[in-house]
Amino acid sequence: MNKKDLVIVALATFCLTATLFTILPSRSAEPYSPWADVSGPTMGESDGTINMRDINYEILRFNTFGDTTKNVTVTNWPIKRTLNASLADNLVIDSSQVWYLEADVEGYSKVTLVMNVVYIEGSPMLGVNIRFIIGGVHTPAIYTNNTLTIGRYFLLQSYEVIGPTIEIELDPSGGPMAVSLGIYAND
Repeated sequence: MNKKDLVIVALATFCLTATLFTILPSRSAEPYSPWADVSGPTMGESDGTINMRDINYEILRFNTFGDTTKNVTVTNWPIKRTLNASLADNLVIDSSQVWYLEADVEGYSKVTLVMNVVYIEGSPMLGVNIRFIIGGVHTPAIYTNNTLTIGRYFLLQSYEVIGPTIEIELDPSGGPMAVSLGIYAND
């Protein structure tokens, strides 16, 4: 094999490799943006791919102008509902029984619980279990605390609602204590 054949083989290999790399699809380093995906099977519906149809949509509107201070009327806003309920206000409990408090949270997506415990005498402790009830069945506890301290406020934030009823179980040990419990739920 002479040098001329070697050069031809090298060029042919280079051309074949270059052709393969141009055929392979490439992905953008930028993440997908739903704001740029303006066309799909029909205009105005996204299809999950930013392609030439989306670029065409932008080109057709290139260099147009308008009033940026114009009011925009938005319809179909979601209805904002908020449940603010006091489940217990200075409820005095002791270790004679386990206390159960329930609240209807159907239609809400998140709940926040605020609790204040004040010990009246002795050195009692309070166990707290929070679960949901779905069709009469209790879910496993989504929150458990068995060492709540004196005068301690605690806040459970943004728990996902997974059932129509939330149940708060208070399991005191020792002397009596006063418990205040509020629930806040929102869409």
